[in-house]
Amino acid sequence: MANEITITVQLSYNNAGRTLSVVESYQANQVGTDYIRGTKDITTAGAQTLPLGSVGTAVHSYVLIKNTHASSYVDIGYADTPYVARLLFGQSMLTPWTGAAIYAKAQTGTVIVEYTIIEA
Repeated sequence: MANEITITVQLSYNNAGRTLSVVESYQANQVGTDYIRGTKDITTAGAQTLPLGSVGTAVHSYVLIKNTHASSYVDIGYADTPYVARLLFGQSMLTPWTGAAIYAKAQTGTVIVEYTIIEA
């Protein structure tokens, strides 16, 4: 089977009479067979890794992460520093990922992130 993974992203803007809407879609073959979905408490006590489950660390994957906290941000990265993304409260990110681990660190308190990782 081909094109088992479909990724669609949309970015819209509407301000002072100016509008913009961009939709991009991409299909990919899945070489692996696994995915994992869950939540994790992320604290300020050093970088924590998101569980990968059966998703292989040597393969390409797609990662969707959402910061569910009401006021604190969370940093996401390939290592415990430097981080490649900062998700403000309520924000999500969808990105291809080739790292062996996904690290996260909260700004303050405990931030719960929702995550989905699909082997590609």
